[in-house]
Amino acid sequence: MSTPFAGWSRRRVLRQLAVGAGAVPTLAPLGRAFLPNAHAASTGAPRRVVFIDVPLGLGGADGWIGSDQHFLDIPSHTPLHDSPDREVVPFTDPRVKLGTMLTPFAPLIGDLTVMQYLQCLWRENDTGSTHGQGAVLGLTGSGFKPNKDGTAQRASIDQYLASKVGKIVTPAFPSLNLAVSPTTATSFALDGTPVVGNQDPVAVYGQLFGGLANSGADAKADAARLARLARRKSVLDVVTADLSSFRKRLGTEDRARADAQLDAIRALERRLGDAITSPTAGASACARPARPMPIDVDDSANIPKLAGIMTDIVVAAFACDLTRIVAIQNYGSDYHHSQCNFDPINTKESYHSLSHATDAAGYAKFVALKKFFYGRAAELAMKLKQIPEAGGSMLDNTLIVAHAELGTNHTLDQLHHVTIGGKNLGVRNGRYMKWGGPEQGHGVNNLEHNRLLVSILNMMGLPDEQYGDEVEGNRGPLPGFPG
Repeated sequence: MSTPFAGWSRRRVLRQLAVGAGAVPTLAPLGRAFLPNAHAASTGAPRRVVFIDVPLGLGGADGWIGSDQHFLDIPSHTPLHDSPDREVVPFTDPRVKLGTMLTPFAPLIGDLTVMQYLQCLWRENDTGSTHGQGAVLGLTGSGFKPNKDGTAQRASIDQYLASKVGKIVTPAFPSLNLAVSPTTATSFALDGTPVVGNQDPVAVYGQLFGGLANSGADAKADAARLARLARRKSVLDVVTADLSSFRKRLGTEDRARADAQLDAIRALERRLGDAITSPTAGASACARPARPMPIDVDDSANIPKLAGIMTDIVVAAFACDLTRIVAIQNYGSDYHHSQCNFDPINTKESYHSLSHATDAAGYAKFVALKKFFYGRAAELAMKLKQIPEAGGSMLDNTLIVAHAELGTNHTLDQLHHVTIGGKNLGVRNGRYMKWGGPEQGHGVNNLEHNRLLVSILNMMGLPDEQYGDEVEGNRGPLPGFPG
């Protein structure tokens, strides 16, 4: 009887092992030394990523001065090190302080990375508003298709990950796309069409948890779930046996790679074995959340409540391993109609209008709104941090990426990103990272944000060296990130 590896080349075997057994890749194909040695793989824990849209940059489009200090409080933006083009400074440095917008992350400072002054690959002939350009560029690294309004040139990174990873490890829900209000799309399917997040928490709940058995101390796993777990474990058993035999044909370096894969597979076997023999112990964090009550998603006053419900749904979906890739759209951007009529903003103005404030009172409301949405990302991170998982907590195995379609003064060349968690995906947290600066402008020294997208793909186990457009050979992961 032939084995799954019969007649395969060494390269093909090692590449296939990267996506086999229902697990996210542990090792890079040969020649990709910069892929992170993610601890999540060796512990058997899943790797996850959440993209959270916190739109409208830092405001200041009409001349408001000092908006950057409300993000990070760095005196006069003077260089912290000798190099003005790249600075990496730990948050233990007293010169770097979280601005008002980022204060919700204060309890998570050791799990936090803040980046400034990456730029989008924007071109003068790109169509649409700056908001629309930034929205499509942010997660795709490319612009809109010419003469096809609203259609991207390529998929957003969340949908690309869903096609490469999600459909293998969580085929029922390769990705989860949510929204808290109508907004410009930031996710795009493989054919470039917009993917609008689902606003209805009742519908999302039904899709995710409708078939999940009741859980609790005395709950019993349903027969279909046990059968599915048993099938997955049997696949792992076969792969382990075949890999153990095949490793004897490998050289020293490749044998070490195979041994690392075996360790990861055995860890995953243990997880599945625990879940089969003792379902509540093996998946103790998995519990179907309370069914949300119907909510008027068109009433802007319900945004805080809706955002909280969506956070709980994401935590429960991760705990039950229903999905590993999530994108959340928060309202704003080019959408001018949603009022900010909720605490602590309490105004009839729209998010977009507040971003153009020229007076201190108006801009203070915009800062409070940015703080509110960053607070939702912090809330998700805190809840994941409280759930134990192999290698530490669920937050250690999850990278949360908070991004905006604009930088300072409604530009595409002074972008700011916040990441939380991901320690076991290789992230060295507790740092401020700066590339270039606000005075340099587009196309000078600021690195393309596409390289951050490549870093994220590598952290999730994919070997891509480029994502989106490329300018002058500017490819590979972001220098210094994740580690």
